[in-house]
Amino acid sequence: NEVGKLAHEIVLASLTFETVCSTMKSIIRTITTGF
Repeated sequence: NEVGKLAHEIVLASLTFETVCSTMKSIIRTITTGF
């Protein structure tokens, strides 16, 4: 099923994006509080 596969890819991509965003936020927070 191509549609199901595509939906799965989109879900994975958005989850990865969320993870990257939260990681970046914590890194920025660490840097800003560190200085």
